[in-house]
Amino acid sequence: MTTWRLLFLLSLASVTAGASSEQPTLSCKVSVPPQARGAEKTEKSPNGESNAVRYTTAYEAYWWNCVFVRADALDARCPFICSGNPAATLGCADGGAKATNDIDELVRRVSGKRTREYLRTLAHDPVGRLKIKPYFGSGPRAEAPTR
Repeated sequence: MTTWRLLFLLSLASVTAGASSEQPTLSCKVSVPPQARGAEKTEKSPNGESNAVRYTTAYEAYWWNCVFVRADALDARCPFICSGNPAATLGCADGGAKATNDIDELVRRVSGKRTREYLRTLAHDPVGRLKIKPYFGSGPRAEAPTR
């Protein structure tokens, strides 16, 4: 075998090994955008929560719901629409979309099989079950398929 073929095969093997050893990671990191912080003093919810709290609660619920839904069926669609004040509806949209995008990126980076295994591990986190309760009281819910 020529030297350049050997070098090519070795470099291909190292790239493949590096890709397969990458550990999948996801985390629910909320950063409340300025448009979800407005009217803190004038717009009170019935339970007294601020817009930032309503955004965060919605974001986390929809992010974790997506983890549960996609752990069950990797090709499932995560919901991202809810009712509530503008901060809450923005949190639902952002949380569902962020989890969907992050999971899709994981599939591209580490494979569907490894992503689903990782999501199933995350789905055993009891914190996730608590986070979805405000919006998904009866458990995780996928978006209905389009017809």
